[in-house]
Amino acid sequence: MRQDERLCKSGFWYLQQRVLGIKFTRRIKQVPADISNTPILIMSKLFISYRRSDSEEVTGRIYYHLRKRYGKVFKDVDSMTHGPDIREQINLAIRTSRVMLVIIGRDWVNTQDEKGNRRLSNSEDFVRIEIEMALKAPNIIIIPVLVSRANMPPKQDLPLSLEKLIYFHASFVRPDPDFNNDLQKLISRIDPYLRFQWIRRLKSVSLKWLVVGALLVFSFILSLIELIPKEKSLVEQYEDIVQQGLNVHAAWIPIHNTFKLGDYGLFTDGVFQKLGNIKDDFGVSFFEIAGEGASLSFVSDKVTVVNNGKTADNVRLDVFKDNATYKFLNAKSFLVHAPVINTFAIENIDQVAYQVKQLEGWKNEFNVVYRVYTAQSPLIISTIQNGTEVTLSQEKSTLKKPNIKNVPTKYIVKSNKELGLSLTGNSGIIALEVFKLNWLTERVEIQ
Repeated sequence: MRQDERLCKSGFWYLQQRVLGIKFTRRIKQVPADISNTPILIMSKLFISYRRSDSEEVTGRIYYHLRKRYGKVFKDVDSMTHGPDIREQINLAIRTSRVMLVIIGRDWVNTQDEKGNRRLSNSEDFVRIEIEMALKAPNIIIIPVLVSRANMPPKQDLPLSLEKLIYFHASFVRPDPDFNNDLQKLISRIDPYLRFQWIRRLKSVSLKWLVVGALLVFSFILSLIELIPKEKSLVEQYEDIVQQGLNVHAAWIPIHNTFKLGDYGLFTDGVFQKLGNIKDDFGVSFFEIAGEGASLSFVSDKVTVVNNGKTADNVRLDVFKDNATYKFLNAKSFLVHAPVINTFAIENIDQVAYQVKQLEGWKNEFNVVYRVYTAQSPLIISTIQNGTEVTLSQEKSTLKKPNIKNVPTKYIVKSNKELGLSLTGNSGIIALEVFKLNWLTERVEIQ
């Protein structure tokens, strides 16, 4: 690197960090030795994994828009070069990517080959290989993208090597007229990882002042945008509820996860994305202790309950009324009731943090789960349309025991409109507390 290039790059860093207050995490990646053989892959920071027979058309639309925004995007044979083995190219593309989109359509799980065998069950299936490689890569953000109104596949339908995929927060890209709106939401998740990549490619000193001016204008625009209130997503609203009620982070998606003490990862859009476990991956030992119990009961504004023909605005969840109907005036409303929450925690946080600090390759932005909140028979419902009516009743086995604080309760939910989230009685982890090392002092910082 020439001296003038070094001065230019250091000038960008000073402007971003000191003048504009924009902070970038410095990441040190080991560049594969064979990277020079396939230079076309170096520029791909976004990897799209999809199955042609399942979602070729919608993937093409998504690819078109993402390529216009981010430049080079890796997408199967369109991004391959002649010569190197296909597996090597895929592996290299994944190791040099920052984000992987896993496009999942209605037939993604059960697509068959010419012999009638399920492709996903074949260890040689390229879609399976791509995801397996990404799950093993430490620095790639994985975002499942559900298209054609598909649902996230259940754990039992996936090979053992792909089971972790269900714990990543998925985005939806529905057909028109919702396509553009859903795509913008997906882009808002990708932007934090890719939108500044173009700055690092600039090498001409003659462009320095142009970039400086652009950054100043961009910073001013950002300051104006921050003044405009944004409508919060269901995930963000649920995170707010748990933060207010328990002063901890929500474990999305509630209940259906396998978080445990010692898990480490990053927060993306308020969602904790697990990367691994400090005990399993690094051999860091710790002691587990049971903590104090907790409870959480919350109903959004503008919710009424109708019971025996009587309407009440004061919704109480501590006394369950069988066959009561809850009327949600607004979309994106929540009903959350978890009267019994058990907690388990790491006892020796300081000792654990000291061990973590000694780990080679550990990043200070990693968060470590040191306390988990397990809800017993919770009731969690969210709405996605105005005027949603939800009728709740108990299963016959628990109907004669209305004290849900002491009896495992399962509910029957009936709704006049589609619900966003409906969890009725299964016990599981509802919230997390995490810590990370302060980048300046390297001391424990409770999040």
